[in-house]
Formats: sequence, C-alpha cells, structure tokens
Amino acid sequence: MWLLNTDYMDKIYPAFYREYVDYTEIQKAQKYNLDIFMDELQKIFYNNYIPYADETGISQFEYILKIIPKPEETLEFRRSRVATRWGFTPPYTENAIKQWLDWFLGVDKWEYVKDYPNFAFRIISYSGDGKKDEELDYTMLRIKPCNMLYSRASISDGSNAPAESFQYGTSQKVISSFAPWVG
Repeated sequence: MWLLNTDYMDKIYPAFYREYVDYTEIQKAQKYNLDIFMDELQKIFYNNYIPYADETGISQFEYILKIIPKPEETLEFRRSRVATRWGFTPPYTENAIKQWLDWFLGVDKWEYVKDYPNFAFRIISYSGDGKKDEELDYTMLRIKPCNMLYSRASISDGSNAPAESFQYGTSQKVISSFAPWVG
C-alpha cells in the first residue's frame, strides 16, 4: 500500500526537495510513525488468530468464552484452552475425540478405553499436567453423550500401566452426566 511506504514522498515531491533539511526530517519522523503503526497493525492482525495471539488477544478470546484465567497459567496453555473451546465442533465421534486428544495431550500420551456394554469410556492421560487434565474433564463433560459415563485416570510417573488395571468407580474420579457438578 503506497501510504505505508515512506518512499512515496520521493515520487510525489520534486527531486530538489531532497536537498532541504526540513524534507529529510519530515521523512524520518513519518517513517518512525509508520513503523509504529505497522507494528500495531501486525499485532491486531495476529490477535485475530488463536495460535499467534499475544496476551491481549488471548484475553479477548477468554472474555468472549467467559474463561477466567489463573495467574499461574502459561500463554501456551491459555491458547490451547481457547482453541479447544472455540474450535471443537460437532460431530463428536470417537475418531474426532482421538484426533483432538492427539492434538491436546500429544501423540502416545493418552489411552482411550471404551466400555460400551456399560455405557462408559475412560481416558488415561500420561501427560502429568494437572491443568490439561482439568481442561480434558471440562471438554469431555460438554461433548460426551448424556447417557455415557466418563472417567479419567492420570499417570504422571511415565509408566504406561495397562488400561485393564483400572476399574470404574475405584480411586479415580468418575464423572457422571447426571451430576455435572461432581468433580
């Protein structure tokens, strides 16, 4: 855009203007102001996209989604939480949930155990990040079918214990769709 380029003054004004001190000083001042303007314009542009947003941009998304961030949360975690709540749309199929788990927790950092005869499923998380586990619970409570039970087990010591060793309702948090306040 020609207005954002300081060289346009050389094309508009006659060549003999370049000899005057006033002209060169005006051009320097204008270049400084245009640089500041372009930096702010770039920030505004990037704040429209969750992966590139800074603190200000993420806080605007959080305000829209009614998320209250905690002071100890990092910008990366806040970005992933906003992206999860903003972009995880229906249909909530098993494959879509598995793809989301790969993105959110990381490949090979979770296990999906289905128990369809009992209308239940469990996600075993090997991430060791309590904040991500809380967000996982929040998301699963909102997307799971209302007649299914969801539970999560977290293993943070790095040992990949077999999923069969976990039983529903024993020492892990079992979250029922009929009691969303439990948790």
